[in-house]
Amino acid sequence: LAQLAMLLIIIIPIFGSIMGSIHDTDPDWVKDSVVWTIEPDYGGVWPTFNEGLATVEEWGKVGFIDKEGTVVIPFRYRKANNFSEGLAAVKQKGKWGYIDKAGNEVLPFVYEEAMAFSDGLAPVKIGGAWSVINRDSEVLFETDFERIDPYSEGVARVVYRDEKDMRIEKQNIIDEAGRLLFKKGYVQLGQFSEGCIPAMEEETGLFYFLDKNEEKVIDRSFAFADSFSGGMAAVAFDHGSKTVYIDHRGDVISTGENDFSPFRYHEGLVRFKEGERFGFRDINGNVVIPPNFLLATDSSDGMIGLQVDRRWGFIENPLLGEL
Repeated sequence: LAQLAMLLIIIIPIFGSIMGSIHDTDPDWVKDSVVWTIEPDYGGVWPTFNEGLATVEEWGKVGFIDKEGTVVIPFRYRKANNFSEGLAAVKQKGKWGYIDKAGNEVLPFVYEEAMAFSDGLAPVKIGGAWSVINRDSEVLFETDFERIDPYSEGVARVVYRDEKDMRIEKQNIIDEAGRLLFKKGYVQLGQFSEGCIPAMEEETGLFYFLDKNEEKVIDRSFAFADSFSGGMAAVAFDHGSKTVYIDHRGDVISTGENDFSPFRYHEGLVRFKEGERFGFRDINGNVVIPPNFLLATDSSDGMIGLQVDRRWGFIENPLLGEL
């Protein structure tokens, strides 16, 4: 009994210290620095809105809230992706399936992995292999790829092993019939967006922006290049050079605040980091949301996720009325 008492004397202060650090990480002024649309009451991993709903977490279970902060689909899933084309992939009892916005099961929980729908197509993994299905859960084609990302503008990025050396991983894009569109694989591909995709060549280690025909849409290479978003892409012209933002002609239209800025513009705003905290700037460099937050999500569906005391809340994009 004496040993148990001694153990409790040691454990309780440690537990209290841990719990205190979990729930008391920010001073009051952080929460008071913005006007909340949804108070920071939710858990979750990088929650964002899409089609009017966002995934949030409570006690290890995931559900969905609307833009009023109302729970519209209860916390009952292990994992969940955002809604796309009216359906969301959710995980329950070790398998993925798809639900509608009323929380009804639309496609069965039989998949090992499940991606978002786009143009009626969704990549899924079943029986250890990746396939593409339609909204009726019919398999349109099967593949031997190691991964298929969600479709974007009619193409999907795929990952596979080099036929000559299985240790080497290559990336390519496929069309809606599963055909590879590029003649060769690339070391790294971004997301196909706004008519092109950044592709890193194995031979040079440099990036180019390519269209679906593997033609260069900007006549120069980059040491780093991210996908286009909102008409802009983050690039570095040379190794060690500062990140800048270019338009589709390759002209610089904005510069990053730091030597390397990996963030994209979303709905007119880009995240920036000052010390250990995040804020948001507009295209002119004006601070729109002060850098007060340890974690923040990009603007999506007009809403921005901000974390206070390890809990997520949401504010409206201040530029929403100007876009």
